[in-house]
Amino acid sequence: MLRDYFYKLCLSLLKLFFAVGLAYWMWSSGKIDFSQLVAIAQNPFILFIIVAGWAFAVVGLGAARWMLLLYGVGIRVNYFRVLQLQMIGLFFNSIIPGAVGGDLMKAIYVIRDQEKSNKTPAMLSILLDRIVGLMGLFTMGAVAVSVNFSQFASNEALAPIIALIYVLFGFTVCFFVLVFWRIPPERDIVLRLVSKNIIGFSLLKKIYLAVCEYRSRPWRLVQALLISMTIQTLIMMFFIYLTEFMNHSPVDFLNYAAIYPVGLLCTALPLAPAGMGVGHVAFDSLYHLIGLKNGANVFNVYLVAQITLNLTGIIPYLLIKKKA
Repeated sequence: MLRDYFYKLCLSLLKLFFAVGLAYWMWSSGKIDFSQLVAIAQNPFILFIIVAGWAFAVVGLGAARWMLLLYGVGIRVNYFRVLQLQMIGLFFNSIIPGAVGGDLMKAIYVIRDQEKSNKTPAMLSILLDRIVGLMGLFTMGAVAVSVNFSQFASNEALAPIIALIYVLFGFTVCFFVLVFWRIPPERDIVLRLVSKNIIGFSLLKKIYLAVCEYRSRPWRLVQALLISMTIQTLIMMFFIYLTEFMNHSPVDFLNYAAIYPVGLLCTALPLAPAGMGVGHVAFDSLYHLIGLKNGANVFNVYLVAQITLNLTGIIPYLLIKKKA
């Protein structure tokens, strides 16, 4: 057990050094300009947008989405409790490498609140909350590319991004087909496939069984997807506003909507706390693809604002621990 703990500690430190190294390289190469961060901090209107947007979209709507998914598996939790756990999840997302550490903490608390028979559905609701959140990104990107497909198709540099978005959106479509497709377990070909003893299939089986839980309440997932798209659209509008503020020029909405999902998806990789370093490099590269500057600086403002506000989640965490 001590060896496993040491291994995990070393891995976390390596991820942190990797993230700091990437961020330092971006700063030393002049791609991160901290004066932009100071300018934002001195602008009361932008600060208001940051706080209000985080409270409404990330906390409020994020909690509503998860509550819908909990209801979908028959778990009734009041909205205030979900808000508490949402903030705790955000807190741990910001201090643990990747963007899934907070999900584990939410799982611990929601399972503790439930009867023994409800442990698995509670875990599945958290897994699906993450999945549906990403699906909102894929769907938004696919819509943006489809509306302006001829323009994107003529840009060879964007071809890999277009292909990735459509592939991920294809998985989203398949997911919802499985949700609405009612089939007896004994005739379920997909269940037989994911039950095979193949590496990675055990996780696929858990996801598939989670999908099956919602077949009696499929519209809960549709509502959750719509909330995800709303959240991501609001965050993207914030990114666009920051980009226009820093570059002093307008941004093409559809072009931006095509690269934004890929950039944010990179930050979900379990490589660094809150996507540090990885997100800077990703947005810097993606901005260049559509002829924009300050991609790393825009993400830097988002990162600092996100971490600062997410750290307030320590308040409900300490309050809950005190009551325990």
